[in-house]
Amino acid sequence: MLLVAAPLTAAAQKPAQFLGFVLVDGSEKPLPGAMVEFTNLGLSALTDSLGHFRIAGIRPGNHVVSVRKLGFAPVRSVVALGEADSVDTDILLAVAAQSLAEVTVEAKPTLNAKMSEFESRRISGIGKFVTREVIEKNENRQMAELLVQIGGPHILRGNSGGKAWAIGGRGVQSVMRNGPTLSLEDRTAGAKPTCYAAVLLDGAEVYGGHDGQPLFDVNSVRLTDVTGIEYYRGPAEMPPKYNGTRATCGLLVIWTR
Repeated sequence: MLLVAAPLTAAAQKPAQFLGFVLVDGSEKPLPGAMVEFTNLGLSALTDSLGHFRIAGIRPGNHVVSVRKLGFAPVRSVVALGEADSVDTDILLAVAAQSLAEVTVEAKPTLNAKMSEFESRRISGIGKFVTREVIEKNENRQMAELLVQIGGPHILRGNSGGKAWAIGGRGVQSVMRNGPTLSLEDRTAGAKPTCYAAVLLDGAEVYGGHDGQPLFDVNSVRLTDVTGIEYYRGPAEMPPKYNGTRATCGLLVIWTR
């Protein structure tokens, strides 16, 4: 799910804020005590008695936000925030299904739709794939370390703060004179003018090589939350559904649980 809301204000070089209400799906009653969190930024807020929350001081860019409360199914999404944006949105949490008595089942679990397609693409043998079984063995590591281990995209690390960005493999240009320009924040963090991989998170584009678009920090996604990873070096490898027109080198696709 990608939260999209119209920016209310904008000014250069100012942090953004994210606010709104958490409601019960179906009845739309306010849900107090829900945790709204930008895990990669260390920013969070609890909803008040009216279900309202507000998180300020957010650096511009694409960030993963999670919303959870005991007894409700958690929600995870990508929020795109520009400089000085104020994004106001309603978030719906569905009541979690009641737990039943423990039953031992030996049949192979059914894959959901997105992972069924993932498995079909993996079996085709085109591209690099990381399954949940491999991810579980590396959950104490960062995403960038796992991508290097499996021979995926090259990784460029930032000056500090643990940031890491995916760079395309085959056909990478060391300098893109006519390529997309980097944001000031990324240049300050140590990003170089090279050919970065496009990134999709749960099917939503979080980096597509557009001028001034913030790069996506792959380490902002915890491996404990990931169920599958795909990487394609170029258009020749990409499945038709992913083969769009992008000023990028390669495509990284991350699926969360």
